[in-house]
Amino acid sequence: MADRSRLEELARLYGVQTSFHDGLGQERTCSDDSLVAVLRVLGASLDHPDDAADAVRVRRIADWRTVLEPVTIAWATAPAAIRLRLPREQFAGSYRVAVALEDGDVVEHEGRLEGLPVVDGAEIGGEAFEERRIEIGRPLPLGRHRVGLEARGDAWDGWIFSAPERVHVDESARHFGLFMPLYALWSERSTGGGDLTDLEALVDFVAELGGDVVGTLPLCASFLGERPFDPSPYAPVSRLFWNELYLDPSRVPEIERCARAREMLASDAFRHEAASLRELPMVDYRRQMALRRPVLEELADCFFESNDGTALARFVETKPSVLDYARFRAATETRNEVWHCWPERMRDGLLEPGDWDERLFRYHLWVQWRTSEQLSGLCERARAHGPGIYLDMPLGVHPDGYDMWRERGAFLMGCSAGAPPDMLFTAGQNWGFAPLSPQGMRADGYRYFTECLRQQMSLSGVLRIDHVMGLHRIYCVPPGADARDGVYVRYRAEELYAVLCMESALHRTMVIGEDLGTVPDEVRDAMERHGLHRMYVFPFELRPGEEPLVRQPREDAAASLNTHDMPTFEAWFNARDVDDRAALGLIDEGAAEHERRGRFETVEALCAHMGVPCEPHPVLRAALERLAASPARVLLINLEDLWLETDPQNVPGTSHERPNWRRRGRHSIEEMRSMAEVVEVLREVAARRRASE
Repeated sequence: MADRSRLEELARLYGVQTSFHDGLGQERTCSDDSLVAVLRVLGASLDHPDDAADAVRVRRIADWRTVLEPVTIAWATAPAAIRLRLPREQFAGSYRVAVALEDGDVVEHEGRLEGLPVVDGAEIGGEAFEERRIEIGRPLPLGRHRVGLEARGDAWDGWIFSAPERVHVDESARHFGLFMPLYALWSERSTGGGDLTDLEALVDFVAELGGDVVGTLPLCASFLGERPFDPSPYAPVSRLFWNELYLDPSRVPEIERCARAREMLASDAFRHEAASLRELPMVDYRRQMALRRPVLEELADCFFESNDGTALARFVETKPSVLDYARFRAATETRNEVWHCWPERMRDGLLEPGDWDERLFRYHLWVQWRTSEQLSGLCERARAHGPGIYLDMPLGVHPDGYDMWRERGAFLMGCSAGAPPDMLFTAGQNWGFAPLSPQGMRADGYRYFTECLRQQMSLSGVLRIDHVMGLHRIYCVPPGADARDGVYVRYRAEELYAVLCMESALHRTMVIGEDLGTVPDEVRDAMERHGLHRMYVFPFELRPGEEPLVRQPREDAAASLNTHDMPTFEAWFNARDVDDRAALGLIDEGAAEHERRGRFETVEALCAHMGVPCEPHPVLRAALERLAASPARVLLINLEDLWLETDPQNVPGTSHERPNWRRRGRHSIEEMRSMAEVVEVLREVAARRRASE
């Protein structure tokens, strides 16, 4: 019989939890099979629990023979230091440390190995190892610096991250604004869904009313063609590139000299199809792309026909990976198949001329350039009023996408991220995408994670980190396993926070951590320590039968009435979400009736507490005014709540059952600007926000 204690020791060495509490409060002990499967994905050399003892020895030897850690954190207020591990008898002679700073300078330090202080030690297989500390001698400037160590005729290198301990926080005002998915936003000039010109109109509308934040869902590149197709903003092709669906072709420079594109936009066929798409209650992504893409392709052709590539070359110089991305997208479309089906050479990341259609390559290169340019201009305009654009960093990426193809070392390719059982999902969840690899990210100095943050923070004044617990640990479901049989794998959270704090300070971007649901205390302690804003969602803060009924937001909170994964305010008020879950079979009728009674009792108590008629709009207005007067630093209002929308944008746990990520807003931008129930509430919120400062 296998020795469970050895398997648990191996799990600890790899940062794997052997037990945990699920969302139902039940302690779950991970099975041997699940632990073995996830440990194998993490690189452990075992096929059976009986192999754990040998695997422990192999891992411990590997750890102690790692002379210099791949990443060292140096919080900016303290002197930098590194640790090195060697066999005890080798701590003799001189050493030299050179830190190559990001700005080009070099900080050097020399000394004697035998004089270094011992901080740890171990004996493995009869050999004694020690870990000693080298003080660099002074704080380092903010940045990701390369560190090199020379001693005993050998050399090792790694990274030192010199980071502020806290993310950027704009304490100059109490901010507020509107939230709306861009695909759902539309105007009388739209082609069925929103584009960056529509988002700019929303920015201007918010600014006119005294707001300074406009929130939307991720704007990352998506698969919107025939194969593959996935419009979910949380399953992007890449977190490193933008979605060209939102590019406004009428505002790119090429439109002035591209007669073919102008004729297409002005044609009866184009205008008729755009009008038809505007009449649909749901966004038809395929029809939208089929309408817009030929115009964009003509504009790209016009640009490359002009032979004036200076500005594009400057863009490529700042983001050279765009060439690789454009080749990947072109190869996917040329072959009309996902990368998993490509020949081995291409599958392994090597593309050669002939693997892609050159016109498709030029198209994807051009749309990334112009989308980045148009989005940058919009965000600069938004930041003139305050934080500006509020973006969302998705937790995962599409398995058929660019990031999974090019950045495989950064992912745990053999398992899926998910969540253990909770009250809503009693069978657990398998989200279908690979989680980030703790070892893979460290080995590369967190380059991919850094680039993802830079892409989002380069434009956003506020960035929400989806599933902020993912900075600490991720629930991994082994291949072929039930979602209830997952295992938590831990990350080196302080290293991820260091990257987050660095990039936030560099871009002056405030950070919100999505910390809803069952979240360990260590996560919220770390958020507070590093200055991340917590989420305050009004219905979750009601405590029927307690005083006070409504818990007050903290200053470090981003307050709202709901999120994109929740029912709208009107649906919550009338328990429509309970009806929907019952209709979907997620709960039985007895449980649904119990929830309805509890909801109605809560709503009645809330109405009495606020002293307003027990109707959705008066309660909505009173709740928003209460949040506006609160200390919460950010207040984000779901635009659709203001006209009492009943249908959600997303119903978690569903796919084909509900049209997630497709519902257009009920009213156009032009209509909502003249709606009293929208404008009056926002003016009152603006006044209360100013008074609360």
